[in-house]
Amino acid sequence: MSIVWEKGVHAGKLDENQFVAVTSSNAAKVFNLYPRKGRIAVGSDADIVVWDPEATRKISAATHHQAVDFNIFEGQVCHGVPVYVLSRGMVVVEDGGHVMVTQGAGKYIPRKPFSDYVYKRMKVRDGLNQPKAVEREPYKGPVIDLNAQPQEEPKRVAPSVAAEFENRPISSRHGHRDLHASGFSLSGRQVDDNRGNTPHKRVLAPPGGASSIQF
Repeated sequence: MSIVWEKGVHAGKLDENQFVAVTSSNAAKVFNLYPRKGRIAVGSDADIVVWDPEATRKISAATHHQAVDFNIFEGQVCHGVPVYVLSRGMVVVEDGGHVMVTQGAGKYIPRKPFSDYVYKRMKVRDGLNQPKAVEREPYKGPVIDLNAQPQEEPKRVAPSVAAEFENRPISSRHGHRDLHASGFSLSGRQVDDNRGNTPHKRVLAPPGGASSIQF
């Protein structure tokens, strides 16, 4: 807590309320202990720290209460020292560092997993990602009557294929022949299908055609 006060409040990055939230309230919420821990109110545990913001102390492995022979903050001078610490109403630290903890005085507190402080956003996200049915309004438009008599549609009189073939323009509006116009019909009809038969003419000529050369 002294390091947080030194680097946060004393450096001007945090105020006193934010210091309490970082060291007490938020920690209790993360471990799902709030409001029993991390808050001074009726029904909460009497866990209180009396803080002196003007006092200073030097962190050292020779004076800390840890079962190691080194300290990563060795030689760090901190402003802000806990003068008294109360756990469930009992004084456990006084005079700025004298620990008076009775062995076996701790109490197990059952907790629920997945605190809302940490997992609430994830629960909301999972809820939003759930598939939802698309609500549609019932159809109110016209419905076909299967018992109604079918209406006769007027017959379309189409021109004959030969007439269409004969009336088809062979030149474009510019006077040139339309190269995209086709004289082919899928029905197999020809232009002269409706014309009468012409008399046959037999021509007598040698192979290769007649010759008009005279000697």
